Amino acid sequence: MIEIGLAAIAGAAAGSLAGIFGVGGNAVLVPLLVMLLGFAQQDAQGLTLAATLPPLGLPALLAYRAKGVQVPWAAVGLAVFGFIAGIPLGSIFANRLPGSVLQALLALLLFFIAANVWRRAGGNEVVQAPENPNAQKRYPMLALIGVAAGFSSGLLGIGGAMIVIPSLRALGFGQRKAQVTSLAMLLAPIGLPGVLVYARERPSLPWGLIAPIAIAFIASSLVGAQIANRISVRRLERVFASYVVLMGIAMLALAVLRRSA
Repeated sequence: MIEIGLAAIAGAAAGSLAGIFGVGGNAVLVPLLVMLLGFAQQDAQGLTLAATLPPLGLPALLAYRAKGVQVPWAAVGLAVFGFIAGIPLGSIFANRLPGSVLQALLALLLFFIAANVWRRAGGNEVVQAPENPNAQKRYPMLALIGVAAGFSSGLLGIGGAMIVIPSLRALGFGQRKAQVTSLAMLLAPIGLPGVLVYARERPSLPWGLIAPIAIAFIASSLVGAQIANRISVRRLERVFASYVVLMGIAMLALAVLRRSA
């Protein structure tokens, strides 16, 4: 019963941050499952991918739509296509590497993303500046972003949004358009190929924890999206970068502890 409660807490934390920042919540779930429930890194990643297979971001997506943020469905489709191609390969690699190596890689990735986001937030960009009208027509780049997101999702269990959002911003998407695109990708069970790899490699995963994680995630993601719509884009980016740094520090600490154990 305690394990179910802790799983629900982790799901609620991930859901609220998914709504606020547009991330799938995986980068929160993975370290929480390791720290709170003592899971091995690969077990936490496999369970996280499985728990986020349902369209958990739908409430947050609807909240963004209610505020007039349009979903670029063509971009979503291309990114999803690339994601599905990349996630099985990343999952195979994840189950061949030590857990401490995966945690160190995740920490480095989070620090890199946070640095880029913080630098952009500190620039002279006008909050209401128009998006690049050609960004959604760069089809090859959108597919490659999906491949990179899928591979990183399978390798590190982060769900891909940590790659999708900064990459779309660099391509010319606005912050909220990038976030709503990331959430729309989660409507389809795009992590299924990776989950199948983890299920084959780690048959003892605690599948019974998926339901409490998913329910708590859904309940909290809508609240997170409502908070996001009250925050300026620049402040949203800075808070997002700070959150990513904290997750990176947590994963690096876990990697060091595991190596010294």
